[in-house]
Amino acid sequence: MPKHKKYKISKKLLESLYLKKKMSIASIAKEIGCSRMPVHQRLIEFGIRRRNPWEENKIDINVEKVNYLYTAGKSINQIADDLGVSYSKIRTAMIENNVPRRDKIEISLSKPILKPSKTLCYLLGVLKGDGFVYKNQSNHYIVLESIDMPFIISFKNALSGIGLTANKIHSRKRNERCQRIHKISVGSKLFFNWYKTLNIEKTKSMILEANGEIDFIRGVYESEGSFFLAGGERPTLTIASTNKELMLLMKKLTENLGFSPTCPKPQLLRSKKPYYKLYFNKQKEIRRFIGTIKPCIKKIPVYKRRKLEVSEWTRNSDS
Repeated sequence: MPKHKKYKISKKLLESLYLKKKMSIASIAKEIGCSRMPVHQRLIEFGIRRRNPWEENKIDINVEKVNYLYTAGKSINQIADDLGVSYSKIRTAMIENNVPRRDKIEISLSKPILKPSKTLCYLLGVLKGDGFVYKNQSNHYIVLESIDMPFIISFKNALSGIGLTANKIHSRKRNERCQRIHKISVGSKLFFNWYKTLNIEKTKSMILEANGEIDFIRGVYESEGSFFLAGGERPTLTIASTNKELMLLMKKLTENLGFSPTCPKPQLLRSKKPYYKLYFNKQKEIRRFIGTIKPCIKKIPVYKRRKLEVSEWTRNSDS
């Protein structure tokens, strides 16, 4: 039987999750960050008897907890994920215990605030970079995945700022050598449909109306920016993307704030897709840029040698 050493799937862990907490194989795999197959094989390897379908149906559901989570705004799919059971299990429990489903009026009460605001500009900046929206059957999601927890928390707070309550932050490891990846998401059909209507001109108009240039730039920089010492000595800040319209807008917005980034010819990725960059090479300008947008990440360069020079530069940039 092949062993999956890259996943920490111990017998004690499986006994706790599968036998005591009655979690499904799919839910355990999701929590560990692997596919169902390694979990299934480990159950066989450790001699843990698997439940039959009719045994799964006998798992008790805490209806009071389901009612509380549903009333708090969570969807049936989200509750099923939290409790480690299927959608149909939760829906059946709600029907048997007369838990009423939300109607359209109740759903409309939790609609996002889509009027131009600095918070919304920040969200748009993130979504132009690492964030994304997608549709899964009848569900519509706003998502951000990152290895930086401060970035995830900043995005979550911004979602709250426009009236959206995000799901629990999920963290996972692809394997033992990888860093932990954190994920935050929230479901909103209204936001999804609104976002899909935005082109670069509408985005620009909203930014200017809300005076949200700094907030939008911060969102893009936290997603697509980097800060390092070129050649081990020269501070360099870049913002890069394959989205030409976005980079032209970023160049215009930063110039309006008094910055003067350079924009060399685009490079080609392996896929032959052009890759655009904005460079900030002047030390004083980089200090002012960081001091102006106040990002929650990518504030200081990561560098192992010449620690005195780096710490001295960082101290000066904060002053």
